[in-house]
Amino acid sequence: MYDPKLATEAQTQYCEKMSYPNFAPYMGRCFSCGRNIYQPIKRPSGHTSGITVEGASSHLIVGCPHCNRSYCD
Repeated sequence: MYDPKLATEAQTQYCEKMSYPNFAPYMGRCFSCGRNIYQPIKRPSGHTSGITVEGASSHLIVGCPHCNRSYCD
């Protein structure tokens, strides 16, 4: 499920629980491409990029799924 507000909260909680730094951009807006990392974008190849609430609650976000820019350089 894609929901930017819930995914932002899920990533914050995950980082706190695991004692990880939170690299994800504030409110999910990528500082490189300007897209929200928590919203789906359908690609010409048929692939959809974006981070779901489930993904944000179980994985450390270290880069943009849309432009592949790293947030931890």
